[in-house]
Amino acid sequence: MFPAEKVTFPNIPFAPNTPLYPLHQHIETYHREVVATRNLAKHLQLSSEVASAEWNPRTQVWDLVIRAGDISRREEAEYFIIANGHYRYPAVPAWEGTDEWLAAEHPGSRELKHSLCGVHFVDGTSLSASKVTIYLATGYQVLAPFLSADLAVAPHKASSPITKLTTNGKYIRPLHLDLFSAGDPDMPVGRLAFVGLGYFVAAASASYAQGLFFGHAISQQGFLPEREEVLQEVVEREAAVRAAGFEPHQIGHKFTAPGDAEAYQNHLVALIRAKSQLPLPAFLRTPDRETFVEPWRLAWRAKGIKLGLTWLKALEKGVAGEARFTSQTGTEADWVRAMETLEAWGEEQEVKDAAAVVGVEFA
Repeated sequence: MFPAEKVTFPNIPFAPNTPLYPLHQHIETYHREVVATRNLAKHLQLSSEVASAEWNPRTQVWDLVIRAGDISRREEAEYFIIANGHYRYPAVPAWEGTDEWLAAEHPGSRELKHSLCGVHFVDGTSLSASKVTIYLATGYQVLAPFLSADLAVAPHKASSPITKLTTNGKYIRPLHLDLFSAGDPDMPVGRLAFVGLGYFVAAASASYAQGLFFGHAISQQGFLPEREEVLQEVVEREAAVRAAGFEPHQIGHKFTAPGDAEAYQNHLVALIRAKSQLPLPAFLRTPDRETFVEPWRLAWRAKGIKLGLTWLKALEKGVAGEARFTSQTGTEADWVRAMETLEAWGEEQEVKDAAAVVGVEFA
């Protein structure tokens, strides 16, 4: 369950009457509308995947193999952006004896499954398995297997030197601003980018900021630092993470302190304002727009858990669908009004609940 602020792009709110905490069908409709209203479909190749990607230092382009079903084709690209998200490559532990356990008893009577939930019906019954199934809740790995020649999978240690682009399954280094690779001395910074690596962040907003930064960076010479500067940046960033009590090779790309995720997005756009010769989108050029992340998004993030519990209570009491808890106009200002209404309603419920408890105790 995610609030609207976590799944909407800046300046593109949900349609009127969408719940404050939208369901998957609302999010799917939102994405389809964004693609349709901005004429993006012509740029998409659905049901296709990158089978392999290799940087050619001689021609200074990417050699790509794109696969769609049984058909493969080759393409070249100057820039390569990886935006796989976090939930693509399951982390499956290697336990000694796994193969023997799976093969024991009757063939197919045992299985391992990753990140699946049981199926429950509205009458309270559920599916019962005829086999022994172990469900793994072991998370996912940050990988890009199609980059076999350019991204090495290797364990990271605090003393690990930065000589090439590597991942330990949790953390990719070295990256400029957690975005651009600086792992290959024969590849200019900016030719390989990873969008959406951050955890504990409003993904739509953060990806928009990263995409905006990417566009400005590759459009202008001298916008990005040289490789040696990035390597020093990574060393300093990792030292700062350790000073805060965390090990960067373990926490990976997580934002650990409240406000860090929003500060990161604001920093990206502040760099664009300071360095770019190209204009920002109009909504970011208004006199009252001091930061990229709107104050209402920041406020919602700070109150996220409490507001989420309040929404669950509204669902329980059957009032979540009332007009006061949705945007009637579809504007961001009206979404803020609906959020504040939910917050005020929750505070009223707390007072009523407290009064009820006192009444019971002293009846």
